[in-house]
Amino acid sequence: MRSKLMTIMMISFCVATYPGLAQDAVNWLNTGDVAFVGSNYQLALDSYNEYIERNPEDPRGYLQRGKLHAAMGHNYKARLDLEMAESLNPLSHMYMDMGLRSNYYAEKFYNYDIENKEAAFSKSPVRVEHYDEYLNKQKSNHEEDGLMIEAINNIRNYKFDAAEIALSEINPNPSNLPIIHDLKGLIYLKKQQLDSAIVHFTEAINLEPSFAIAYHNRAICYKLQNRNSEAKEDISKAIDINDEFPIFFFTFARLHQKLEDFELAKFYYEKAITRDKGYFEAMANYSQLLKGLGDFESSMYLLSEAASWNINDLERKFLMANLQFVYGEYDESVKNYEVYIADFPNDSDAIFNLGLAKLLLREYEEGCEYIQESIELDQNKKRNEIYTSYCSEMF
Repeated sequence: MRSKLMTIMMISFCVATYPGLAQDAVNWLNTGDVAFVGSNYQLALDSYNEYIERNPEDPRGYLQRGKLHAAMGHNYKARLDLEMAESLNPLSHMYMDMGLRSNYYAEKFYNYDIENKEAAFSKSPVRVEHYDEYLNKQKSNHEEDGLMIEAINNIRNYKFDAAEIALSEINPNPSNLPIIHDLKGLIYLKKQQLDSAIVHFTEAINLEPSFAIAYHNRAICYKLQNRNSEAKEDISKAIDINDEFPIFFFTFARLHQKLEDFELAKFYYEKAITRDKGYFEAMANYSQLLKGLGDFESSMYLLSEAASWNINDLERKFLMANLQFVYGEYDESVKNYEVYIADFPNDSDAIFNLGLAKLLLREYEEGCEYIQESIELDQNKKRNEIYTSYCSEMF
């Protein structure tokens, strides 16, 4: 009698705890989960059995009952349930495994994309505040400084003609020639004329060997030309001259990532974030790097921090969608991916992630269509394997 009373009380507790239960005539899956956590295995088993009877094609019931059987020492029954779940949905184990979900979704890194200024996650190598600091140390007049800043802002916005006009209005002298050459180098860098850019950055360095920004900018050219040893040498020199600019550490982290020296990449991302606690791009990149290295807890923490900032841009939508996907909030992740894709309709990474989220919502046909579309945009061996394994057998 007491056992029966406890069962009734437990079910009543579950109904009160989950407002949707009364509307759904008792959500047996949630009831089972609460009972499982409370070690009331019989109630959990009865609830999962009821859920499976009502929803025989939903793998979640078998997954949860399989976990319960394993906890009860019923290993054979656990294996049968897990096999049934996998037969219903090969991706079903992602419901249980945050690490597995984190392994599957596509990440995106902020990088210097000089080929496409409209690309998502495209970062400019120019930070106006660094040039402000440099100009404040020079013996230049305010009118010249204003023209320099005007040129810098125009370069950032790809208004090269306006930048060149502003530079032409400056009377060159030994004090300002280094930065004039540096800014001309940036124009060539953004025009993808890397050899010409290197000539101007080198001239700036020759005129002022302690010009850290010029070393950094030349390093970007070398990195883009795959002259990695020269890039490392230049960034090291820039940091030796001035170790207060976080962008130098960001660039060094990206270079070490490219070289697959992940420990140094981590070290320099941490340096960048230490110098600038609000360095959104560095935090986002670092979180993705940690995910790839299997440190899901630290990755999710950093990504949560970055995604929670009040930054209303589409890139944040993508990062937030990734976070929601990993935490199992599939409906919300789908909404954010769709907002992002509306502006970047050919972004294969976002389309692939949207497909995965759709699969976990059991919207198989649409999910597989998105995955196929992502493959058509970007041939990727892993995605082909996923499509072959999870989609070709379904349809």
